This record gives sequence, structure tokens and C-alpha cells, in this order.
Amino acid sequence: MAKWPDVPAVFGWLGLDRRGRWRLQGELITNDAANRFIDRNYARDEAGRWFFQNGPQRVFVTLEYAPFVYRLDDAGTLTAHTGRTARAAMAASLDEEQNLTVVTDLGPGLVDDRDLEALSERLGFPDGEPMDDDTLEARLAAAAAGRGPPDLGLVWEGGGVTPIGFISAAELPARLGFVREPAAAAPDP
Repeated sequence: MAKWPDVPAVFGWLGLDRRGRWRLQGELITNDAANRFIDRNYARDEAGRWFFQNGPQRVFVTLEYAPFVYRLDDAGTLTAHTGRTARAAMAASLDEEQNLTVVTDLGPGLVDDRDLEALSERLGFPDGEPMDDDTLEARLAAAAAGRGPPDLGLVWEGGGVTPIGFISAAELPARLGFVREPAAAAPDP
């Protein structure tokens, strides 16, 4: 990298959509090798901006929702769009549209909407006790209407429970420490 010391960073070209797919200027990247290369070189800087390290150049990523998109694998474990397995869900939250965000050892991420039905079977009271469907629906509706946190928990295999709070989609980046639309820092005067 010393060979190219002044390679400028790139902004506004690479994006991550709500399904964990990479997009180059809005177009889906369909080449598997390119996707895997981006996945392996995806990281975060000290300002909370996520980027793809392409040799000496950082290509900053515009996030449609969050830095990761998590899916449930066949064993019921959360796996990031990058293929890495999350060890633990330390926090979870719903927004006004009932998008579920989890914070894991990898970072904050949106749960893929295709996995919400399977994950809903793990919803219960914050102490891990099961909840009937009517109570669950009432709590989700109250949270979506802005009447406080949902007072729910995600119950994991092995007995762990992750409490679920409420965070609006707009305040999610600031509260979880990431930037959805990174920009170059202003030059020093």
C-alpha cells in the first residue's frame, strides 16, 4: 500500500440493501466471487462508517438500513450477510415498521424480513416464558403506535433471552453507532 499513498476514498458507489445484497451504483452485484471479496474486506472505521477495503482504497458503503443483515441458518443461529456467524445477540429492538434489529459481536444488523416468521416463534416475555399470540400482537401493535417498548424477549436455544426494546428507524444509526450515508470528512481549514 505504500506504493499508492494518496489513493482517494470512494463515496456513493457501493451500497448494502435490506436483503444483504451488494449494489454498485444501485445495480445488484451478481458475481459470486466479487460478493465474497467484498464480504471478506468489509469493516468499520472509527467514525462508524462501513467500508470495503479494495487494496489501498476504501470504498464507503451506503446502508439501506444497517451495517449487517442477519439470517437464521438451519440450526437457528444468526448468520450475517457476509457469511460470518454471530456468537451472541446482546440487544434487540423493533422500530415503528416492526423491523427487527439485533446487535451481535459482529455489529448491528437488520434481521432479514424472510426470517421474521421463524424468529417470531422465539418471541416471549423478557424472562423467557412463552407468550400467547393475542398478547404478542397487542404488544407489537402498542410498540408500533409509539406506546412504549414492546416488553418482549427473543428466546434462544440453550435458554438465553435477549430483551427487545424500541428504537425508531431514524434514531437507530446514532444510538447504535453507525452512519447510513457516509461522506468525506470536511477538509481542515
